[in-house]
Amino acid sequence: MEKKLQLRFLIITMLLLFSTHLLKAQPKAPDGKKWELVEELSDEFNFWDSDKWQHSLWNYGPPNVMKKSQSTVANGNLQIKAELNDDANRWMKTGRIVSKARISFPMYTECFMKASNISAYNTFWLNNGDINNRNEIDVCENNANPTAGDRRNLPFETHANIHHAVNGNNITSPSSFDTRDLPNGSPNKNKKMNEAYFKIGVHWENNRDCHWYLDGVYAGTSVAGRDFTRSLNILFDLWTNSWTGFATKNSIQDDSKNTMYVDWVHTYKLVDSDSTNDKVAFSNVLSELEQQTSYTFDINYSASTEREIVVEFWSPTAWLQNGKVTVPRGSGTTTVTVNLNNEPPAGQGYVLKTHIRPTGTTWQEALDNDQINNITINGTLSTNDIENSNYIIYPNPSNGVFTINSSRTEDLKIQVFNLLGERVYKKVLEVNTNSINLSNLNSGMYLMSIETPSKTTVTKKIMIEK
Repeated sequence: MEKKLQLRFLIITMLLLFSTHLLKAQPKAPDGKKWELVEELSDEFNFWDSDKWQHSLWNYGPPNVMKKSQSTVANGNLQIKAELNDDANRWMKTGRIVSKARISFPMYTECFMKASNISAYNTFWLNNGDINNRNEIDVCENNANPTAGDRRNLPFETHANIHHAVNGNNITSPSSFDTRDLPNGSPNKNKKMNEAYFKIGVHWENNRDCHWYLDGVYAGTSVAGRDFTRSLNILFDLWTNSWTGFATKNSIQDDSKNTMYVDWVHTYKLVDSDSTNDKVAFSNVLSELEQQTSYTFDINYSASTEREIVVEFWSPTAWLQNGKVTVPRGSGTTTVTVNLNNEPPAGQGYVLKTHIRPTGTTWQEALDNDQINNITINGTLSTNDIENSNYIIYPNPSNGVFTINSSRTEDLKIQVFNLLGERVYKKVLEVNTNSINLSNLNSGMYLMSIETPSKTTVTKKIMIEK
């Protein structure tokens, strides 16, 4: 037991070396206000909703041609697909959709999208539809596979921007955020935007300021060169251009590369809160939890009348479960228990959300909310001896190739874990083999678990340096 506790302490200490600040995702509503979902500008894309969206067929320059057939809803996603078109000039057919409703500040919108893997802009943007007299907010214009020039950073960047044109005179306010700048432990850190779904958002706060968000992390602010004066539509499209290099014809014939996916889009506006006296907040700012199936949280609250308080437990990508209690009028601290079906996997990026609402309602009627991001779930590696001299690993550090020197007559079961507790390598090392190759892993510290023939486990720290 003492050795298990020592190992757990070692893992927690290592994780703390890589810990980051807890960051809010959706911006907190001002006092007396709350965020209310705008249904006509939100969609789970479970079906094509013609009440909310229409196909937009105006064209960018060649080789693009917009066609209705290229924007579809399937498998719970909006899919915008580039394909060859039978035209020598406009040889890439692709698609665009635009919302029927418009919105102005103050608002917040975000989508969960995955870029195509061709040289094209995968866009999520707002615009009023007049190129010469327009307000435009480009939340994302990612090109995950550019073909022209030195474009090594583009696959990782949102490439956000603001355009403000008056009588053809356009002022831009470019900004961007790089997935490599996400906090350590974020599931999508260092990934290109075609390699995973990313949550991309903008808080259009007032007549000048737009605040950008990527995977719940505040990513910076752009200030418009002129005042915003127009309500805007929401658009999604996919198109290629000479600035970052045209898509190749081979790539747009590859169905594993040629499609942009949007899982959902959610849009919110600020409205008056039912009561400025209803408040909720986590009592403790948590950064770590142990693996278990039941969690209890202390929530500070004030309630103008009888209210419900809910705590939601989220993995990095999905809602897992929630707990709920009813509190009387007044203020104090209550406890809310969340029971999960299974222990959550070890790792980072978990989220806790709490809100207070009128009894018998849903999260859409929340009066106030609080949220903690990037929570670590600590896993446990059982071990008898973290430094057992019967098993010598060398060279250590190495470039990824290690030799295990031991006196043995049976096979060994080898597992390697990263500092998040995630298994990244597994192999049975046969008795006549002493070498393992981890050169595909990133530089850093890992824990190697060696299951001996007697079924005991030895754990060694190893370092990969490239």
